[in-house]
Amino acid sequence: MPPEKPDRAGRKIFLLLVCVYFVTFGGHFYSGDGIEMARTAESLVLRADLALPKAEGERDWGYTGRDGRRYAPYPLGQSLAEAPFVGAGALLTAPLPLDDHLKMRLRHAAALSANVFISAGIGWVLYRLARRLRYDVKVSAAIALMSATATMLHVYARQDFGDPLATLALLGSALLARRWADTGARRDLVLSGVCLGASLFTKYQMAIYCPVLWLYLVLLRRERGERDERGFAGLARDTMTLALPVVLFGLGDLGVNWLKFGSFFSTGYEQESSPWAGLTHMLTGLHGFLLSPGKSVFLYNPLLLLWPFALAPFHRERRSESLLALTALGATLLFFSPLYWWHGDWAWGPRYLLPAIPFMVLQLAPLVRAVFDRAAPSRLALRRAFAVALVLAVGLNALGMSVNFFFYLRALTSQEKVHDDWNFIPGLSPVAFHAHVIVSDLQEALTGRPRDFVYRAWRDGRFVETVIPMGEYSREGKVPDFFFFKPYDTRLEQWSLGAAGLAFIGLTLVAGRALRREIAS
Repeated sequence: MPPEKPDRAGRKIFLLLVCVYFVTFGGHFYSGDGIEMARTAESLVLRADLALPKAEGERDWGYTGRDGRRYAPYPLGQSLAEAPFVGAGALLTAPLPLDDHLKMRLRHAAALSANVFISAGIGWVLYRLARRLRYDVKVSAAIALMSATATMLHVYARQDFGDPLATLALLGSALLARRWADTGARRDLVLSGVCLGASLFTKYQMAIYCPVLWLYLVLLRRERGERDERGFAGLARDTMTLALPVVLFGLGDLGVNWLKFGSFFSTGYEQESSPWAGLTHMLTGLHGFLLSPGKSVFLYNPLLLLWPFALAPFHRERRSESLLALTALGATLLFFSPLYWWHGDWAWGPRYLLPAIPFMVLQLAPLVRAVFDRAAPSRLALRRAFAVALVLAVGLNALGMSVNFFFYLRALTSQEKVHDDWNFIPGLSPVAFHAHVIVSDLQEALTGRPRDFVYRAWRDGRFVETVIPMGEYSREGKVPDFFFFKPYDTRLEQWSLGAAGLAFIGLTLVAGRALRREIAS
C-alpha cells in the first residue's frame, strides 16, 4: 500500500492568508490598547524595560506604576509577539536614507504586522482541527478560509488588538487536546495547557475559557473509553497535566503585575471605575451582542446567519466539539454581558466575541460538506445561501477595512454621544456611517462636494439632527485605510509602498493557485 500523501494544504492556507492580509493591511495604530502593547514591546527590545516611553507632546499612556512611571495594564503576550517585529523594524530602517517620519511609519507597520501572521495562524490551526475531526481537505480548507476572510477576523488581522493572539492560543489548545484524545500522547495535553496558558498571558479575560477546556477534556476522556484510565484518579491526573502550564502562566501574570504596579493583583485597571454593571444589565449586553444594529455578531459576520441551521447536524457528528463551541460562546456572553464595557469599544464589531467565532464557523462543516456533495438534496439551496452570506460578509469586511472606525466614534463623542447611542440606534451604527463615507467620497470625486452625514431623531416633541459635515471631517477618516494603497504626502512613500502592495497582490494570486492545485490533487 503506498504511503499516505502529506497534507500540505494547511501550510499553503497560511501562506495565502499572509499575502491576503498584507494586501489589506492597515499598518498604523487604531487604539490605545495597540499603542500601549507596541510601546511595551519597544521598551522590552530597546531598553529591556516594561515602562512606556513618552514622546514629547503626547498624552500619558497606561497607568502609574510602583516607581512613578507608567505601564500598560495588559499581560505581556501580545508585546512579546510583537517584539521580534519591533526589533526587525528598528534594525532594517536604521540604515535607510529616509526621514524620521517615514522610518517611524515603517517601524509601526513592522510591529503591527505580527497580527498578520498570528491571524493567518488561526486559519492554519482551524484547518488542522477540521482535518482532525475527519472532514476532507476541501471542506476543511473552506472552513479555514471562510473564518479568515468572511468574518470580522479579517478586519482584526490588520489592526493592533491582542484578541487574534488570544484566539489563536485558545484554538491551538483545542486542537492539541483533540490530538491527545486521538493519539494518547501526553505531550499533546501538556502543549494544550501551554496554549491555554498563553491565551491567559495575552488577555486576563481568557481565564473564562479554562473551565470550558476542562469540560472538553472530560468529554474527550469519555470518548477514549477503554483506551484511557477510568475514575477520579485518571481525571485528576489529566486535569493536572492540562492545568499546570496554565498555573505557571498565571503566576507569570502575577509576577509582571508586581513588577509594574507593586502588587500581584494590580493590573492598573483599578485606577478606573469598575466596568461591572450588574446582572440586571445582562439582557442589555445579550441584546447588544446578538441583535443590536451597532454590535450584533450576525451583522458583522453574516456568514453566521447559517450557523443555527448547522447546530443539530454538527452535534450529531462531533458531540464533544459541539459542546466545546457552545460553551465557549456561552461563557463569553455570560461574562461580558453584565459589564458596561460589553461592546469592547472603541473597535469594529463585537470584539470580545472574536475567540468564539472560529468555533462557530467550524460548526458549519456539515453544511459546507453538503455544498460539495453532488448527491445532497439541499445542495443547490445551500450554495445559494452561502453565496449570499459570503457576498454580505465580504461587503461588511470591506466597510470595516476601507474606513478607520476611530474618527467616526471620536466625532460622535465630541457631540456628547455615548457608546449606547452608536451601538443601539440604527441610524448611528458604524456600519451605516462607513457606507456613507464611501458614498460621500464617490460624490466628492464626481461633483467636488461631499455629502454630510445626517441623523434625525425625535426628542421632546421635535426632531433633533446629528450632523457630521464631511467637508470638515478628518482626512485620515475618509481616505482608503490600506497601508499600501492610500494617498501619501510624498512620492517616495506613494510609489514604494504601492509597489510593495502590488507585489503582495501578485504573491496572493500565486499562493491561491498553489492552494487550488493542492486541494484538487
